[in-house]
Amino acid sequence: MTEPLVIGAMVRTLGAYPSGWRHPGAHRDPARDADVLRRIAAAGEEAGLDYLFFGDWLATGPDLEFRDPYLLARIDPVSAVLFLAGLTSRIGLIATYADPYTTARALASLDVLSGGRAGVNLVTGAEPRAAGNHGREAHADNETRYDRAEEFVTALRRLWDSWDADAWIADAERGVLIDADRLRAANLEGAHVRVTGPLNSHGRRRGASRWYTPARRRGRARSPRPRPTSPSSPRRPWPTRSPRGGGCGRSRRRPGARRRNCG
Repeated sequence: MTEPLVIGAMVRTLGAYPSGWRHPGAHRDPARDADVLRRIAAAGEEAGLDYLFFGDWLATGPDLEFRDPYLLARIDPVSAVLFLAGLTSRIGLIATYADPYTTARALASLDVLSGGRAGVNLVTGAEPRAAGNHGREAHADNETRYDRAEEFVTALRRLWDSWDADAWIADAERGVLIDADRLRAANLEGAHVRVTGPLNSHGRRRGASRWYTPARRRGRARSPRPRPTSPSSPRRPWPTRSPRGGGCGRSRRRPGARRRNCG
């Protein structure tokens, strides 16, 4: 049986074309991004898209004006998807995050607020200016970044598993709110990632995960593979890789399943 084609859009409020903002009537003021996000989300749901994808770039500079102006100033992905969660009812919302605990908590919260439409983009950044913006002199080498990424994924899974599905009892008659035995710590002590847990967000897990990872992989080891342990499952089959840059690409989720992403 043929799998359904899953189609989404990469959101760039100033557009992907470097001089597109100069077109008459085009959006050109990041301070008014909220209005554009509303219109994009409404158009996406009306068109039947499966998801909106929000990448990120953790630095800025004047060189971006003529190359990628949409990166100069933008709403951060977490704020964007939380904003749209209350304005949409069906479409999936994919964001890019930072440290493991914040990521796990934000995505679990988004899972609750959006009714299970959350997704996470996993990428090992290499922009030099972004390293300086996070207290580092430089990014680690490629192998080290992927090693950390695998530990990062393990941390997310453990944090999301902090609460068993039946941990929240809320028995008013007995005065018991939770079953303490069904709340557990993460206790990850990796070479690059350390997190204790448990997570203070109780997103309801509904089955399979929705991970997005870049198509690029390191030479001798694989990038993190998606497994069914994120806060919620998709309403329809979702892809497991994010687009590389703009344009339309195609990747396989499993034999017979295709995904096209148009940026």
